[in-house]
Amino acid sequence: MAKHTVYERWDGSVWQQYYFKTNADIIEESSTKKVMTAAERTAISDYLATFNAANKLLKLDASALIPVALIPDISATYLLKANPSFTGNLTGAAASKVYGPLGVGFNATNLIMPNGATDGFIFKFGNVDILEFSQLAHFDFKGYRMTNIADPIDPQDAVPKSWVEELVSVGAHPAAGGPVQAASTGNYATFPSTGPVVIDGVSFLASDLTTIRVLVKNQSTASQNGIYIVNRESGNVVTWNKVTADSTQGNLVFVEYGATQNDWLYHNSNGTSWAPFSKVDTVVGDEVSITKSGQTFSIKAGGVSNAMLGGSIASSKLASEASAEATAYASMVAAGTATPLATRISDILSAIKLLRGVANFKTDNTETINDAYVRINRLVPQDGGCRAKALMTTNVASLSGPQTIDGVSCVAGDIVVLVGQTTAADNGVYMIAAGVWVKLDTLLVNCFYVANQGTANANKVYRGTSTTAATLLYNGSANIPVGLGIFSYV
Repeated sequence: MAKHTVYERWDGSVWQQYYFKTNADIIEESSTKKVMTAAERTAISDYLATFNAANKLLKLDASALIPVALIPDISATYLLKANPSFTGNLTGAAASKVYGPLGVGFNATNLIMPNGATDGFIFKFGNVDILEFSQLAHFDFKGYRMTNIADPIDPQDAVPKSWVEELVSVGAHPAAGGPVQAASTGNYATFPSTGPVVIDGVSFLASDLTTIRVLVKNQSTASQNGIYIVNRESGNVVTWNKVTADSTQGNLVFVEYGATQNDWLYHNSNGTSWAPFSKVDTVVGDEVSITKSGQTFSIKAGGVSNAMLGGSIASSKLASEASAEATAYASMVAAGTATPLATRISDILSAIKLLRGVANFKTDNTETINDAYVRINRLVPQDGGCRAKALMTTNVASLSGPQTIDGVSCVAGDIVVLVGQTTAADNGVYMIAAGVWVKLDTLLVNCFYVANQGTANANKVYRGTSTTAATLLYNGSANIPVGLGIFSYV
């Protein structure tokens, strides 16, 4: 039998040829085995000859990745790991949509951030808005719940419903010991044992025998949290003593000082944890007219000006107005009578002028009342002194008979003043006599003595400093003040 090298088969319209190397290649078709035509074999061979072309298979690169250039509508600048970016609008399936322009990018810490101060996000489920973040200002949950929230730690933290319910069930009441001066901001591995102690930026216990109350709330060992009495004892030894009654569940305590904790109320929710409860409005002094120290306000010196005062002040508010001292001024304004402030000040000034003599005697405004009093004592003698014929400042050996005193011939009946006797008790006012002189008076304190004549002492005024001594007050007539009064013996 001749070899069959060509096998032809009728396909219903033409004879299809099949080529085989040997007769053994002849395969009978069945439901699971088919015989390819020459055209089919040629098509497969051509298809596998090239890759990555139209109507061809896609071939991975050396890194087993699809080449970026072969992905339709995506160029080398998009969807890269380094410096990723996206422009345009996104739309998706109806069940989950992201609407643009989204305007977002990834920062260095992989956080999604809006591009621009006015951008924002709207997250949707289906066509329902479930979360909106607008203009970097706030989140709008569109009436939905925020779940799985941790208990608060810092003052601005959100709180879960369980925390609020626990607070309500426990209740809240002020700590019996009152407020604390400061609250801790971190863990004390070892409590400070010497002063001063700095807590939340404020220095305390600068000297011995001082005490403060402190809220300790950040300990790694929760049982150490609580309110403490902190004493600085003699020798700069600082001790910390926990106040158990103030450290129990439900206590509220106010913090008076601190860079970050001042004016906060803290609540003990479970006996060991203290959480921020609320902050009292901070009130400070302007440090111009009013100052604040702790809970005390004070008016600073000079803090009240005339412009701050009203048109009148009740007379009862003026010093001594309702007391007995006011009766001397009844002729001005009766005690207890409401009077405009300007009138009251005018009355006070008038009284001062009368006291100092400014109104009638033109006393120098720079002179105090005390100085004026001394000056009056100098000008007006108490009850003595005299103007004599002669005054002697050195010792007169014999106090008898006519003599020459300070160059002046003195005879019986003349008045002389002696202020320089060796025996001080002999100083005084004398009348010359033919025999022993008559002593008219001792020297008197604050009384004036002056001589009409004399070589050395004419018109020199002496003032008595005791009953036995006098000092020069005015040295000559040129220095005697107008109005000086002196008694004379007649």
